[in-house]
Amino acid sequence: MANKLGVGTFRTAGLLYFVGALLTIVLIGFVLLFVAFILQVVAFFSINDSSPMAQVQPQVPTTAQPGLKYCASCGTQMASSAAFCPKCGAKQP
Repeated sequence: MANKLGVGTFRTAGLLYFVGALLTIVLIGFVLLFVAFILQVVAFFSINDSSPMAQVQPQVPTTAQPGLKYCASCGTQMASSAAFCPKCGAKQP
């Protein structure tokens, strides 16, 4: 998850969860589990909209050939009489 989202704090939180689980026998592990939970929350709220997983709006061409139109959702070219996009299934205006 840390690699896909580009937020390294998830990796640190996961490591702390692992070490904390191993150390619960000594009771110090509960403190580490608490710290890992706090880091996980911080990592979650540090995910920004410009992460690699964010959706990118398609570039829809402005002109279409006669009898054709472009999907408003994904930009796929289709017949102007189509009610739904053949690629993404979005309803067309």
